[in-house]
Amino acid sequence: MGNKVQDELEHFHGHINQQHTNIQFTVEQEKDGKLPFLSVQVIRSPEGLYTCVYRKPTHTDRYIPFHSYHHQRTLTGVLMWMRDGALQICSNLTRESEIRRPKEVFPRPAPSSWPSLTGLLLGVEYCQQHRQPRPSSVPR
Repeated sequence: MGNKVQDELEHFHGHINQQHTNIQFTVEQEKDGKLPFLSVQVIRSPEGLYTCVYRKPTHTDRYIPFHSYHHQRTLTGVLMWMRDGALQICSNLTRESEIRRPKEVFPRPAPSSWPSLTGLLLGVEYCQQHRQPRPSSVPR
């Protein structure tokens, strides 16, 4: 960024942080064409912008083990979050690798009475094939 733009950004950042003592904002800047925002990573390429699920550099891919004493809904919720993140956050360019991620993260099968990982992933394929377009505005 140019010095003038950087100075304006720093001035604005200082200004909004002075508005209330209990509310402080941070600034994220693009690095290597990538900008994290909440759970989304926005990536700039010559073809345009696309998105994928953002994970912090310290992310370890460690989740609740399937054989732990947590409720089944808690355990399958992790898988469904991964599935939904792939469907809702990822662009077409990054979706396939994100859909395959649960199989890489959970190599051991879950107990047979639980929904299968394959079943959840098939659900992803079904959702992709039958997804309805989102409305452009929310009805009131």
